[in-house]
Amino acid sequence: MAIEWICYKENGDLNYKLPFSPDHVKQFVGQKTRVTLKDGSQKVGFTSNNFVNNNLELWTFENLDEQKHALTGKDRLKQNYVKVSLADVKTIETILNSNPRSGMILTNKFQTDNKKL
Repeated sequence: MAIEWICYKENGDLNYKLPFSPDHVKQFVGQKTRVTLKDGSQKVGFTSNNFVNNNLELWTFENLDEQKHALTGKDRLKQNYVKVSLADVKTIETILNSNPRSGMILTNKFQTDNKKL
């Protein structure tokens, strides 16, 4: 069964779906992504540009105050990375233009400014 990549608009509405391709990873670097695994668990983070040995990599901010949507502490930009094996993936979902540099709120959660998906 092919992995489906689901893409949402900034407001949370469905934009489009496409079959997974390693070429798509670079298209979604820095965007908020949720990966649902075959066992039903989920991994959430920003898509990294590292796609090696069939592993998708996601990262989150370690020192993020979710209430204030701000980075805190001395090592504010410290990130946590998690590798996800494609063999375990059921679906991948991405919120387009969800990088805070695009104007979205800074959060490690899979949500738009208006709603949690």
